[in-house]
Amino acid sequence: RIRKPQLIMASARPPRSVSAHYSRAPEPHRSTMLEMRRRILRIIPEAGEVISYGMPAFQVDGEIVAGMLAAKKHVGYYPFSGSTLSGLRGELARYSTTKSAIHVPPDAPISSTVLRKLIRARRSEISREGWESLGLAAPACRALRGYGMHNLHDLTKRREPEIASLHGIGKNAMVILRAAMKPIVGE
Repeated sequence: RIRKPQLIMASARPPRSVSAHYSRAPEPHRSTMLEMRRRILRIIPEAGEVISYGMPAFQVDGEIVAGMLAAKKHVGYYPFSGSTLSGLRGELARYSTTKSAIHVPPDAPISSTVLRKLIRARRSEISREGWESLGLAAPACRALRGYGMHNLHDLTKRREPEIASLHGIGKNAMVILRAAMKPIVGE
């Protein structure tokens, strides 16, 4: 029988199985992980806390969007995707990274701003409906995919006039795309 993840509020204690992972982490790792947990739950208060791949993780609509684990010299932040981090190289320049992990100093949690961008990027990758989920019309969706843009982070690599000039992208599409990009680019 599959158990649904417990939905909790940011101020609540984590589920017992998750709490056990935090309690085993040494200081200052534990404090950093708990602060990142608090920030993540402020960004996605609807997230359930689960254990996935042996680490505390955050699940939204059945998909893991973030996880973290204490290591000897850092706290690992995992977006559960090998492509999420590549779109955020500038924001992650101060961290050591691998293709699918950020090595966070044990006494310096990732900022809420960067966590928001990481989570937004991951959620855009796992969106079941892709561009259609934003309310874009079929011609705009085809145009974006045809030019190799499959998620919001692909858009960050292009300038607005370039996107607006694509055949199939009209004024309404640009209004929708600007609104969707606002949390990512920080406007």
